[in-house]
Amino acid sequence: MVGASRGLIETGTKDQIKELTTIGSYASHSKPLHHVHADPAHDWTSDQWADFWQDYENEFFLQKQPFTEVVHVKHGREHKHRVYSLLLPSGSCIRMDNDFIRREKLNRLAEIRTGEPILSGRHNDAVIKALEAEGKTAQAQILRDAGLEGTRTRGKLKPQERAQQERTHIDKAGLAVIVLKGWKGYNPDILREQLKAHGCHLAMGDKGPVVIDQTGNVHAL
Repeated sequence: MVGASRGLIETGTKDQIKELTTIGSYASHSKPLHHVHADPAHDWTSDQWADFWQDYENEFFLQKQPFTEVVHVKHGREHKHRVYSLLLPSGSCIRMDNDFIRREKLNRLAEIRTGEPILSGRHNDAVIKALEAEGKTAQAQILRDAGLEGTRTRGKLKPQERAQQERTHIDKAGLAVIVLKGWKGYNPDILREQLKAHGCHLAMGDKGPVVIDQTGNVHAL
């Protein structure tokens, strides 16, 4: 579905993408367009979406930049894609230095704000450090309490794991953090309660204990 847009003449998604591409052709930078994908674990309210986009635009100075948005519904849940023009009136482009770390930081803040499970990224320590530098010490501590400090998500999933993640839309790295947090108690009852709090269950599979996620799919413990 066509979502929000700003600063564009065209109305359809394809035409708006063409318009953004034309705008970008005047830039000297090789990447004048910026794509962002927001995929919450639960349906967000309009206010929660507004908070996320406001934080995102403030972080990257995109408040006045033209963009187009597409809304997808997958597994009964909305997620959104936006494409922003990075071209400034001066002819230069907005810098996106360290954007992976900054995007992970915004995702962790959104999870905290909306009460979603805290997922693990590839730059956990850098995110915690950035939050503390911004005075967000409470949020940094929440990430520590979730077991993120000193850990990082491995870079690549096995093909079978990636296929399962795409099919079920359950983030395997985030599920691993949930399991690890419960496992640290060295008590199966604590692990079971931790999983239950996130809609998951501990069960016995053919070869040993497994985790059943919110969609009913099975993961090796």
